Amino acid sequence: MLSMVSEDRKCQNCNDNFTIDLDDFSFYEKIGVPAPTFCPKCRMIRRMAWRNDMVFHRRTCEHCSKKVISVHAENNGMRIFCNACWWSDDWDSYEYGRDYDFSRPFFEQYNELMREVPVLALMNDNRITSTNCEYTSDCFYSKDCYMTFVVWKQDGVSYSRYGMNSTDCGDCSSVMGGNELVYEGIFVRDCYDCRYIESCTGLTSSSFCYDCRGCSDCFMCIGLRQQQYCFKNEQFTKEHYFKKIEEYQLSTYSGVQRATLDFSEFQHQFPRRANYLVNCVASTGHELANSKNMKECYNIADGENCAYSMHADSPKDSYDFLVAGECEQAYESLTPDNSYRSLGTIFSNKSSYSRYTLHCPTSNNIFGSVSVRKGEYIILNKRYTKEEYEELLPEIIKHMKETGEYGEFMPAQMSFFGYNETMAQEVMPLTKDQAIEKGYNWQGDLVKPLGSTTLPVIDIPNDIIDVSDSVVDEVLECAECKRNYRIVQQELKLYRRMRIPIPRKCFQCRIDRRINVRSLGRLLFRNCGKCEAEVRTPYQKEHVATVWCNDCYKKGFD
Repeated sequence: MLSMVSEDRKCQNCNDNFTIDLDDFSFYEKIGVPAPTFCPKCRMIRRMAWRNDMVFHRRTCEHCSKKVISVHAENNGMRIFCNACWWSDDWDSYEYGRDYDFSRPFFEQYNELMREVPVLALMNDNRITSTNCEYTSDCFYSKDCYMTFVVWKQDGVSYSRYGMNSTDCGDCSSVMGGNELVYEGIFVRDCYDCRYIESCTGLTSSSFCYDCRGCSDCFMCIGLRQQQYCFKNEQFTKEHYFKKIEEYQLSTYSGVQRATLDFSEFQHQFPRRANYLVNCVASTGHELANSKNMKECYNIADGENCAYSMHADSPKDSYDFLVAGECEQAYESLTPDNSYRSLGTIFSNKSSYSRYTLHCPTSNNIFGSVSVRKGEYIILNKRYTKEEYEELLPEIIKHMKETGEYGEFMPAQMSFFGYNETMAQEVMPLTKDQAIEKGYNWQGDLVKPLGSTTLPVIDIPNDIIDVSDSVVDEVLECAECKRNYRIVQQELKLYRRMRIPIPRKCFQCRIDRRINVRSLGRLLFRNCGKCEAEVRTPYQKEHVATVWCNDCYKKGFD
C-alpha cells in the first residue's frame, strides 16, 4: 500500500532529496506502480538517454539492402529495416517470441530482445502518410519537410523541432498550431510572416518580439497586446514605422546582426516573466499554454493533471513522459501518442495497456515486446490467449517488483544510443570520460564534416537579394564551430520569400542557441524583482537579470 501523505526520499541515483506528495502517490496507486526511486531530474535524464532525434547515420536496410538514413549507428547493435520493409507483411516479428524467464531480471531479457528484432531505421511515415520527408525524425502526416524533428501536420518546414499544423517555417522550436512564414520562432502560436520572435501569439508581420499577443507590424517590442506600428514599445505612424524598418535592412546579414544586438540591449530594460504560462491554472513549469493542474512541466499545450513531463499536446492525467500527443494515464514513456495506460514504452502510439514496448503501434495488452503491430495479449513477442495473458502478467509484475524493476524506466546504461547522441546531452552535458564513468554508452562514430569549404563566410553576399541560385552547389563553413554545411533549395526559397539573409552558422549551432535560450527542464529559486516573493524560474541570473513573479508581471503587462 502506497503512502497517502507526502514523503521526503533520497534519490538512488544522485543522492539528492526529493518529495513525493499526496497527488503523486494517488497517481502511482491508480496505475498500479511503486513510487519512484529516482528524483524527477534523474528520471528525466534517464528517459532522455533513450531518445536521439537529430543525429543521423548511414545504414543499410537488413531486409531489402537499400541504403537508408537511421538514428541507429552501425555499431550500436540494433538491427534496422527501412520504413517500407518494416511496415510490410514480408516478415513476422512474432518469430522472435520467447518465454519469460523468472530466473533473470526482466530488463536483461528485454535488452536481448531489442537487439534481435529489427526496428524502424527512422521514426517517420515518409512515403506512407507523409511526402518528401525523408530527412526527418518523429515526423508524421507532413509534406516537404527537411531536417525537422518531433513534428506532425507540417508543410514546407525545415531545420525545426517541435511543431504542428504549420506551413513554410524555418529554424523554429515549438511552433504549435496555425503558424505560417515564421523564421526563428520559439514557442509561438498562430503567427504569420514573422521573424526572430519568442513566446508570442497571434502576431502578423512582426520581427524581434518577445511575449507579444495580437499585434501586427511591430518591431523590437516586448509585452505588447493588440498593438500596431510599434518600435521598441513606442507608437509610430505607419509611415514612420516602415521607414524605421527600412533603416535596419533586415534582408542583410549585417542588418540582422545590428537588430539582434539592439534588441538584446532593449530586452535588458525589461523584467522577464518568471515562468511563461498562458491561460494556465494551478500550474508550475515553463512554456505552458491553456493547461491546468500541471506540475513541473515544460513546453506543453492543452494539458491537464500532468507532472514532471515535457513537450506535448493535449496530455491528460500522465506523469514522467517525454514528447506526447493526446495520451492519458501514461507514465515513464517516450512518445505515447494517442495511447491509454502506457508504461515504459518507446514510440508505441495508438495503444492501450502497453507496458515496456519499443515500436509497437496500435497494440493492446502487450508487454515487453519489440516491433509488434496491431498485437494483443503479447509478452516478449509471444502470443497468448486472453486467459493465459491475464494469468501470466501478474506473476511477471510480481517478479519485477521483487527485482525493483516494475514502474522504473529502462536504465540509461542499457540505451542503444550513445549519451552524446541523445536529448540528455542537451540538458546535462557530459564529457566522454564522465559518461563512461557513469556507465553510459558513447558514440565515437560521429562525423563532423570539415575542410571542404567552397564558399567562405566572407564571400557570402550580405543581402539575400544578391544570392545566386548556385549557392545550393556550394559548401559553407559555420562561423562558430567550423562545420561544413549546405543550403538546400527549399530553405533558399524560404529565405528569398521572407527576405532572410543566408545563415552564417550551421543547423546544429542554430538549434543549440534555441535550446540554450529556453532552459527547459529545470527551475531555479530566485526572488521577484518587484515584490521580492520567492519564485522558481528557468532563468539564471547571469542570463536574465530581473524576473517578476507571474502576479506582478500580469499587473505590469497583461
